[in-house]
Amino acid sequence: MKKVILLLNGKAGNRFSRRNAYRIIEELYDEGYEARVIPVGSDKKLDLPAYLKERKDDFDLCVCVGGDGTLHHTVNGMIKSGCDQPISYIACGTTNDFAKSLNLSVEHSSTEKLIRGEQVKLDVGLFNKEYFTYVAAFGALTDVSYNTPQEAKNMLGYTAYALNSFQSLPDGLSSRINVKIESEEFSEEGTYMYGSVSNCYSVAGIRTPILENVSLSDGLFEVVLIKAPDSLADLLEITGTLLSGDLKAKSNRHVKMFSTRKVTFTFSEKTGWTLDGEFAGNVEKATISVKKQKIKLLK
Repeated sequence: MKKVILLLNGKAGNRFSRRNAYRIIEELYDEGYEARVIPVGSDKKLDLPAYLKERKDDFDLCVCVGGDGTLHHTVNGMIKSGCDQPISYIACGTTNDFAKSLNLSVEHSSTEKLIRGEQVKLDVGLFNKEYFTYVAAFGALTDVSYNTPQEAKNMLGYTAYALNSFQSLPDGLSSRINVKIESEEFSEEGTYMYGSVSNCYSVAGIRTPILENVSLSDGLFEVVLIKAPDSLADLLEITGTLLSGDLKAKSNRHVKMFSTRKVTFTFSEKTGWTLDGEFAGNVEKATISVKKQKIKLLK
């Protein structure tokens, strides 16, 4: 019988993993997998890379049940431990951005597809020394995901993000961050309200035409930069550009995008970042590179 490590986040989304743990374990068993169940989450003190490294040769598959943050910690655990077994992802978080980019159904009714699905190799990003699956971002409203209480997420779902975003809007739109951006494709120093390096179609549950032609395994991530607006008219122009996806319009003076394998951000003062919706700390310098087709995922 094959072995599977099953990582369950009991607080993600609407506590799907708590309600479905037995069913998932039973279905894995019926598919020929014996499960070792590990509870994970921000309240757990598990050193996942060390745990997986000790059992590197003792499992054939890693199944992650949770949201974007749970997958983030799973991917870091797998890469840092040197494990290269495939990952199956049961997305049951609040926004599930990464799952949406992969067209994975949320809260699978059956694990059969997870076991027998197509194996794809996907790029991941490296932010200084931390890996991320789909987005690293700074600036306006990027703290909403980790500042929204878990209880509110469970009760209200995506509405909780929307409400928290609305409350944070005045401060977010007034963000003015001085930063120097350097890569082979682009170099500039200026004042921005937002910046991201991503490998997805959806960020914070919102899709934009700017990212609609993204490839998740081409060795490139997309950098989106939004200059700080000086007026309401500037803000309306920014909104129009994001909704239309037209970066070449004459009216677009604020939104820039380029694809890259590596980019460095140098700030005038320590600036907070989020990785896959998780707080990544305040840094003065961030070097972000792409690790092409670094993980194997069943879909």
